[in-house]
Amino acid sequence: MDERSLRACVLIPLFEAMGFHDVSHHHGGGLEQGKDIVMWRYGDLRERENYAVVAKAGKIRGKVTGSGSCSEVRTQIEQCFDTPYKDPITTAMCHVNRCWVVASGTITKEARLSLDGILQQGHARDTRFVAGDTLWDLVQRFLLRKLVLNSR
Repeated sequence: MDERSLRACVLIPLFEAMGFHDVSHHHGGGLEQGKDIVMWRYGDLRERENYAVVAKAGKIRGKVTGSGSCSEVRTQIEQCFDTPYKDPITTAMCHVNRCWVVASGTITKEARLSLDGILQQGHARDTRFVAGDTLWDLVQRFLLRKLVLNSR
């Protein structure tokens, strides 16, 4: 599955099924700034928490350069937090509170070590990694249940 199909056919429907609001494709162009998908949900105190998703088809590797490299992912995470985005519904400028890095494959041990080291300098608490089996567990838990309920 390529990255576009992952975003459109899996991730956007998944996040909608998980209860996120205004899940929007944000990929492409100069205004992307690392964000492939943007969305929000209510926090513990009913405040709006804005999320950005960095989506990767396949593995994230410990390579220094290239597609799927940990340096590419690191740059995208930094851009997510450093650059606000325009809310697709209200057009208000929104700052990202949380970033999820989602890969359809695995995140290698080398990539995790490299990314953990970098994130300890700033956004470790607000960045989550969802990959491989964890992603497909979420798909089974939320999307398949939704499909079954809608077919009745």
